[in-house]
Amino acid sequence: MLSLKQVHETKEAKLHGCPECGGRLREIRKHEQFVTDIPMIEVKTTRFITYSGYCGRCQKRVRSHHPEQISDATGAAGVLVGPRAKALAADLKHRLGVSYGTLKSTVQAVSEVLNDALACP
Repeated sequence: MLSLKQVHETKEAKLHGCPECGGRLREIRKHEQFVTDIPMIEVKTTRFITYSGYCGRCQKRVRSHHPEQISDATGAAGVLVGPRAKALAADLKHRLGVSYGTLKSTVQAVSEVLNDALACP
């Protein structure tokens, strides 16, 4: 049995009368049910803004780089899959033995959901 410290939310459905006929109830008892679920995953897209400029001393173009960036790619190549998504794919493949075909279709399905979510205003 779970302790109340492990409960994140409590929802109660009161019973004010008989749902069939509306009559008064006696000997009302309280019942508990615990549902443990995975929390909803929120898609997080981070935009990194970097800058570039030409150095007269070095005579070359240089760029800034944020420590959390995983690539310096920009334009079409600058839309990347993050490390958590890659870790999930690797875990599904190697620890759980998911085939490449199933992994591909799962990633495509998730990508469609993410694209739909990101297309919403």
